[in-house]
Amino acid sequence: MALKFKNAGFIEQKSEGHVSTSVLSRCTVAKVRAYFKEGIVPPAPVLETGEWTQCERDESPWMPFNSEALTGNGTEAQEESAIFQGWKELRNEVMEWNSFRW
Repeated sequence: MALKFKNAGFIEQKSEGHVSTSVLSRCTVAKVRAYFKEGIVPPAPVLETGEWTQCERDESPWMPFNSEALTGNGTEAQEESAIFQGWKELRNEVMEWNSFRW
C-alpha cells in the first residue's frame, strides 16, 4: 500500500499481536514521534531488494508494563517514559473494553 501513496513511508514492527498497543517498541515510538514532531517520513519500501524500515519489539504482547527497564536517564528518558506510560494507559483501556465485550 505504501507504494500506492505518493511520498508514503513504511515501518514494520517485528512483533506479535494485531494492534500497535499490544507490544511496545522504542524504535516504533521514535519513528512515530519523529513524524509528528519533525515531519520525518520513513523511506518507502524497496521491493526489488526487499528492504524497508524494521523495528524490533521491547516487550512481549500484553505483558505487564515496565517503563524503568526501557528508559535511561535524563530529559529524553523522562519524555520517553511519559510516552510509554501513555501507551500503557491506552493498552489498559483496550484490555478493559475487550473484557466487557466478551
